[in-house]
Parts: sequence; structure tokens; C-alpha cells
Amino acid sequence: MLKTRSIICTLAFLILSPIYSGAIAADNAAFKSIELRSIYGQAGTLTTPNARHFKAGTFGLHIATLDPYIHYALGLEVFDGLHAQLRQSAEISSAQDDADRLFPGVDFKLRLAHESLYRPEISIGLTSAIGHKRMAGEYIAASKRRGNFDFTAGIGWGRYGTAAHFDNPLNAFGQHFNTDRDLNGETANGPENWFTGKNIGFFGSAVWYSPIRGLSLSADYGADRYSIEQEVITGYESPAAWSVGLSYNPVSWAHFGLGLNGTNKIMGQMQFSAPIQNLAVRPSKRDGRPSIPNRLIQKMSGEQALLFFGEDNTAIFLSKESYNDYEKSAQLETAGRHETLPYVIGQSAKTLIQDSYADLNAVKIHTQRYGLRGPTVKIQKQDLYNAVHENRGSAEEIWHNAEITAKPFKASSLPKAYKKLRSKFWGFTLENHTSLNEEDNGTLTRSSFLVSRRFPIHRNLLSVNRLRLNLFDNLTGLKYLRQNSPSTVRGNVEDFAANGLSYDQMALIYNDSYGQNTYFALSGGYLEEMYFGAGGEILYRPFNNTWAIGAELYDVIKRNPFTAGASGFDIGSDTITGHINAYYEVPNSNSTISLSAGRYLAKDYGASLSFAKIFKNGASFNTFITASQKQDKDIFGGTTHTYGGLNLTLPLGSLSYLPQGSALALKTAPLGRNSAQRLELPFNLYKETEQLSRRHLIQNWSDITK
Repeated sequence: MLKTRSIICTLAFLILSPIYSGAIAADNAAFKSIELRSIYGQAGTLTTPNARHFKAGTFGLHIATLDPYIHYALGLEVFDGLHAQLRQSAEISSAQDDADRLFPGVDFKLRLAHESLYRPEISIGLTSAIGHKRMAGEYIAASKRRGNFDFTAGIGWGRYGTAAHFDNPLNAFGQHFNTDRDLNGETANGPENWFTGKNIGFFGSAVWYSPIRGLSLSADYGADRYSIEQEVITGYESPAAWSVGLSYNPVSWAHFGLGLNGTNKIMGQMQFSAPIQNLAVRPSKRDGRPSIPNRLIQKMSGEQALLFFGEDNTAIFLSKESYNDYEKSAQLETAGRHETLPYVIGQSAKTLIQDSYADLNAVKIHTQRYGLRGPTVKIQKQDLYNAVHENRGSAEEIWHNAEITAKPFKASSLPKAYKKLRSKFWGFTLENHTSLNEEDNGTLTRSSFLVSRRFPIHRNLLSVNRLRLNLFDNLTGLKYLRQNSPSTVRGNVEDFAANGLSYDQMALIYNDSYGQNTYFALSGGYLEEMYFGAGGEILYRPFNNTWAIGAELYDVIKRNPFTAGASGFDIGSDTITGHINAYYEVPNSNSTISLSAGRYLAKDYGASLSFAKIFKNGASFNTFITASQKQDKDIFGGTTHTYGGLNLTLPLGSLSYLPQGSALALKTAPLGRNSAQRLELPFNLYKETEQLSRRHLIQNWSDITK
């Protein structure tokens, strides 16, 4: 009878909440954007989650505390309606003490329904979907707004269900969901634990956005009774079910909150977040910008027109120019250029028109990059002239009359002027690798300064080189804390980080195109910081389709970090690794979903799922998760078969005195793991052909008139 009643109550909540919300219909114009987060880092209020999401692309750092935990989180709104974050929860006795225990996890929230006049926004969330069981819990939340108020109601499982208000309604679908749930086990939480347990809890919250800009007041009722903490922490008093607090956003990217949990516990939080696409970063535009030596000379002399060194221009990227029937054609090499392809095509077309002594009706440009053939773009001279000089046209009109094909063409040799420019293909990267997802060592971090250089030896042969200056890390002793693995893949990362200066890459790559849509690359040498080897990759990427498929296979050997520049090898560590890769371009976006399966560096087999996005300002991020049949262990006896993370790259080529290709890279993934580890290729065909893709042309076509 009790089970039947709980099912009825749950269904009534899910069905009646939209009807009830219609009675308090939203005033969308007056309602302010949702930026509040719960103590766990995802959108919510004080101790409870809600159904809200942030603007797509929002990347945030979150810190919050409520006895007995401090929570740290790095989160990303992967796309509209999906939020993912890496979180580290630390149990502490005092703010001045080290953590007693650590409980990492990967959290997700997915929107199920958008808010409408009569329907609330509904989302499903998983805390520690993958991670330690102490913080694990699932929930369904519905949020509805009216004027300056936002109301939320939800039901939760796991940690969110310890109030045990109702029986688990999913019991009706099988005994699996009715099993006792261990909320403090050392084995990792996973899909087999989601939405299980004999009971669920009810939670709710209300937020008032005050007339004072950035100030809001909130109250909530939670379903987390901290039952495990009462069992394992001597003298611990559980927080009350209710909380009240205030939040303040002095600026759009900073948020601070203070709350009272019951009458005796204080909570606090702060977060810093911003949509990646709004950040003032972008790759520089080469044309009209002096080189680094000339800019330094101009700075010291005060004369902006002073040039001691010859400057490059669009013409040196063009070769095999020809004229036929009022049409001029040329081949364009985009290697060494980091602007969008439409921008480079627009600049090249202007150069061809200006340098032509004959009448022209159109220009045709064959594109290629490091020997990989791209599309041929034919644009009408008058359309470009009207848009650029007369303000009587637009990029859309140029697109309407343009002809874009992907037919093969015979590549010409590189022009002499371009060969002289090759020495400028430098890039600087400040890389910070942080891991919140550790049970045995808290937050691990490693910072490095990378100097890279690509040198095209000729059309199809490329030399890739990269030096690494290790700046800072806290990895000392990491390899001794963890149980030894018979196949150490990246478990000795601290030994590599201890090198002051080393070379990550010193490899030769031969690339070419076969037919219309097939590309291949052969690589050999020091492929990445930890591995030497050789192998190849092939990619079939149809120009007019949104999918691609490829494969890679490499024979590698582990580098010895105790030799000069890590140039030596660990005998017996050789292995063969390879994957089959599939890619899907999400329509109307610069987003890609990819799936790969194969053999990893520890000779383990598994699969990876990733989501990547490139923004108009050149920033990019990707989030991934990998599952392998082998597992990593920690000193607590916990095991995991999964490996995941978030990566963010911000281009810095627009900053003075930094070359194109410079970037700030933030990597958030576990450090020192051995299973589910993949080779970091010095040349990735899918990434290199992105600038030549139809998607790239469409998304950035407006740049053709700049």
C-alpha cells in the first residue's frame, strides 16, 4: 500500500506541477538570468539543485563549504541543456587542517523540457554519476518562474533521498531499483547504482530576485539527512532540512553567497564563470600586422612605419596563378595561418583582383593545408567589390553566387616567398593541467610553458617540434602513493614533470589526399612527451556530409624520463595502439560528437565518447569520457574503469608580441593514470581538415568581407 501511494504521489507531482505552474505564469521580460548554484556546483539553491541551466559555453570555477565538507568544481555548459563538471569534495575537521578524506566525482545535468507558459523547466541530474559513492545522488527537478520569483520542486535518489519521504517509485519496474544502496562504499559509483535504493526524498526551493542589481534571497528544504556522516564522524550533528541565504553578483562573472543552515550552521560559496564565446580572445589576422621583430623595433624607435625586415602578405600564400576566359585561379596554402578560411579566401581574392592587369569576372581559389586538399571556391568579382568597397552587398550575396566544389586538383610546388616564411611558424602555449578527480591526493596540478614550431619541408612533408619548460607541479611522491601497475603508462608523470626542460615532440609527418574526400598521414619520431614511435592515420571526410570515419595505428615505446631530454627508452614497454574513430557534426553549430574504440597504451581495450565545440573567437573546448576493461587503483582500495575530463583552449595570437598559434590551455583530467590512456598525436587529421570543411566555411562565411 505504501509503495502504491508513493508512486501516485510521484506521478501527481510530475503531472500537476505543469498545471499548477500555469496559474503562476512567467513574466519572461522581468525575469533575470539564472546564475545561482548549489553547494555542489551545479545550478541550484543553497543545498538543493534546480532545473536551471547556464548559457551554452559557460565555464565556471566553484568553491563552497558546509560542515563537514568543502566542494571544488570546474563546470561547463557543454551545449544548451547539458552541464558537466568535475568536482572534488573534501571532508575537513577545521579550515586550517588538511582534508581527512576526499570524494571526487563527475556530475551531469540534462534538460528534459524547456519552460513554457504552462510547463516548468524539467531537468534530470546525477551527482557523482562517476566517482565516489559518498556524494552520489540522482534527482528530477522542475522549476517555474513568475516575475522576480523562481520556484523549484523535485525528488531525489541516493544522497538526495536519505530523508526517505516515499518508497522508490521505480520499484514497479523491477527489483533492481529496490536494492539497498551503499552510500559509502569504496568502489566507484556507476550506472548500476543510478536511481536505486528503497526510498526517495522530496526537496523544494524559492528564490526572490530583489530590485537591487545582482542581489537575491533564497530559501530551500532539502532531502539530504547526512546519514552516513552521522555514522562515520564522531559527534557530528546533521544540518537542518531548511536553509536561507542571500547571493550577490557584483559583476556578471563573479558570484558570492552566504547562507544559514538551520540555526547553527553557516555555509558560504563563491564562483567565477563566463561564456567562453564572450571572452576577448581571438586568433590575430596576419595581413597588415608587422612581425614580432618589426613591432619591437617600432616600439623602441617610436616610428610605426619603420620596417627592418620584410613583411609577409597574402600573395606569398598563393601559387600556380592562371588566367582563362575572364577568370583568374590560384592555389592557396593555409599552413601557418590561424584565421578562418573565408577570411583568408577573401584576402586572397582581393590580392588576385588587385594584381590582375586583365578584366576579371570571377576568381577561383583551390585551398590546401600541409598537402591536404580542400574545397575550390569560385566567387564573382563584382559581388566581392560591392560588399567590400561599395557597401551595396554582403557576404550572403557572395555566398548565393559562389561555386564551392571538392573536386581533386593537382597541387603545385610551394612558392619561394612562402618557403622563406616557414621560419615564422612558431607558437607559445601556457598549459595548466589540473585534476580534481583524485581520492588519494586532493587537487593535483602541473603547469608548463610550451614552445612549438612547425616547419613544412615541402608540400607534403612536415616537421613538428615542441619544447616543454616545466614551471610548477605538486606531483612529488604521487607514484609511491598508488599501487604499482605492471604497465605504467602515465603513472610516473612526476618523473617527466621533474625535468626542467625537455622536448615533447620531434617528429616527421607525411600527409596527402587521395581522391576527393580521403586523407592520410604517416608519422614517426618523438610523438609526445612520453612516447616514441611510428604509425599512420586515415580519414574519410565527405565534404558535403556531416559525418566522417577514420582509423589510426601506432607502434610505440615508452620514453625514459631519466635520460637527457627523455630521449632514451624503457626496454620492454613497447606496445601497439590503435582506434577506429567516428565523427558527427551537430547541425548549425561548430560542435562535434565523436566515438572511438580500440586498444589503449596499457594494452587495454575500450571506447571513448567526446563532445567538442569551436567558438567564433577561436576558443575551443572538449569534454570526454573513456571506459576500459582495465582499472586503476588507489591507496583506499577503490577502483575505476573510467577516465574523463574537460579541456579548454583560448587563442592568444591577438596579444602584442605573441605569434599566431599561441594559446592558453586548461586541461582538467586525472593525472598519473594508466588505464584508458590514449596517444597524443602530433598531427590529427580531423582537426587539421576542420579549416577545410564545409561546416567551417558556412559558420565563418561572414569573414570573407573583413
